[in-house]
Amino acid sequence: LRQIEPDAFSGLDTVGLLKLSFMDLDSLQPFTFRKLRNVKMLLLQESDLGVISENSFDGLSYVESLNILNNKIDAILELNLTESHNIKVLKIYGNHLLETPEPGTIVLEGIETIIVQNNHFPCGCHIHTLLESPLVNTTSYDYHEFLTKNFCISPLELYGLQMSRIDISSIGKCH
Repeated sequence: LRQIEPDAFSGLDTVGLLKLSFMDLDSLQPFTFRKLRNVKMLLLQESDLGVISENSFDGLSYVESLNILNNKIDAILELNLTESHNIKVLKIYGNHLLETPEPGTIVLEGIETIIVQNNHFPCGCHIHTLLESPLVNTTSYDYHEFLTKNFCISPLELYGLQMSRIDISSIGKCH
């Protein structure tokens, strides 16, 4: 798949497993999952998701497990998952994120379990923004465990290094 149109899943109701794999997207467009309801497991995996646009997950509701696994993600312009989505488990695992999301672009509320592990994040000056985000502060484990279970993708000299092994206090904040 190279493109998923907005409302592509509109009207799908009571789906056991929706697995979207091996996609090469420029972006996950606004309202991609609007009116998709009652999904036991939604998997976005093994893909180039490009940019996760604003409102991509708007209108998605009653999802037992949303799994974003082993993808390349250029940027997250918005990941807004609130109580209205009724998501029980969010698993973000094994992804390579090329840019750190801006403050306020990620909202994770009302999700019972959030797991963020084995991902590669930028570890430059934006690492402070990441560490203050809901990806870290609403996970099912503490800050230090987040650092031990995720890795650096950039700068090049830190590539693949466990985040807990870098001296975060020596990295200046971005202006």
